[in-house]
Amino acid sequence: MPDTQLGRKLKRTLGDVRMRRVAFKIPPFTPRPKFSYWKPAEISLIGTMPDAELARKLGRTLSSVQGERYFLHLPYKAPRFRPWTPEEEALLGTKPDEEVAKLLSRGIHGVKARRASLRIPNGFPKMVFHPWTKAEIKLLGVFPDAKVARKIKRPVTAVYAQRNKLGIPNPFLKFKPWSKQEQQMLGTMPDPELARLLNRTVEAVKLRRQRFGIPNAAPIVRPWTPQEDKLLGNDFDFVIAKRLGRDAYSVAYRRRQLRIKSWRGRTGRRSIRE
Repeated sequence: MPDTQLGRKLKRTLGDVRMRRVAFKIPPFTPRPKFSYWKPAEISLIGTMPDAELARKLGRTLSSVQGERYFLHLPYKAPRFRPWTPEEEALLGTKPDEEVAKLLSRGIHGVKARRASLRIPNGFPKMVFHPWTKAEIKLLGVFPDAKVARKIKRPVTAVYAQRNKLGIPNPFLKFKPWSKQEQQMLGTMPDPELARLLNRTVEAVKLRRQRFGIPNAAPIVRPWTPQEDKLLGNDFDFVIAKRLGRDAYSVAYRRRQLRIKSWRGRTGRRSIRE
């Protein structure tokens, strides 16, 4: 029964009943929907019209109508899937798919899918090849591909393919191809400097260099050598940093990373900063 009714019966508050029910993971009370038996006149209508339409007419739910129809083994009046007949399949490929779809009152995608599943070739393709004229070829490379496509009423992909086929360069390319001379200059100087020299972006130079595994001429992080590690702890950090051309904080961090005692800790002296 509902929480309110149970609370009145047990002489407890609504919150007390609800909290106790939730503590025992008991779902709230939901009244059972009113059930009405199927009348012979209603049963005679099942299968004579779509289930949704009959449900609206009888004031029943769609699932109720469907369940009764399944129970009585009655066919559906308007199924979503219509089986293909041998006569319909015989028309596939004899006419364009659009005409066959109109004749059979089917969707164009359904006709195409059925024809493809039966491996029936399409004898009426939409694509028609138009030979390139001399006037059209003269426009290639003179204007951007998109503008040429609009002007001669061809797809951009067709213009692009024909231009490449004839070996006509595209002067309107946003991407600038890399030459052999530019390729050889990668890694010979810092990326920003080379980018300014080649009139390219720093990211483009960096990506090109990394793609071919070329090391950076001026890396941001300088690896530590064994000779440099041997100097750590033999003098004050700022003195070693000056000798190695490094920052004092990076020297101190490297020393602590290798667990090397500081010069002050070894000698007991105080640093100049202290």
